[in-house]
Parts: sequence; structure tokens; C-alpha cells
Amino acid sequence: MAMKGAASPDLAAVEARIAAMPQPQRDTLLTLRATLRKVLPKAEECIKYNMPSFVVQGHGVAAYDAFQRHCSYFPFSGNVLDKVG
Repeated sequence: MAMKGAASPDLAAVEARIAAMPQPQRDTLLTLRATLRKVLPKAEECIKYNMPSFVVQGHGVAAYDAFQRHCSYFPFSGNVLDKVG
């Protein structure tokens, strides 16, 4: 368990993944991440399916990633927001 005030290994992995992205993908992912944090304030961040992801009560809610020419958002289920809202 992470110490209070210290970043968890999962969060550190997400931040490292985003930091390694080239521009403009990095800024796009940071904007999407901020939006997801607002929509999912109780979610934890981690890497799932090798992508930065948000998890609520152990269930994947959303992931996002950047590729050579685009960024993508991956909802894990069509009805997941109804369940976590």
C-alpha cells in the first residue's frame, strides 16, 4: 500500500507512460485524463491492457492511449457510467 501523499506504483506508471508520449499526443492525453478524473472522481488510475486506465471498485471503466497519428478513448462497457455515477 502506498504511503499517504506518495504516488502509487500504478499512478507513477500512468504518469511515466504519458510523459513518454510525443507532442501533440501528450497534451491530448493530459486533457482527456483531466476530463475522466472529473467524470470519475472515485476512480483509481492504473495500466490495463497496456494503456492508462481508470478503475472503479476493481472494474475497468475507461482507457486511453496515443498512437503514431492519433489518440483513442476506450470505454470498457457501454453501460459502465450508469453504474459508477
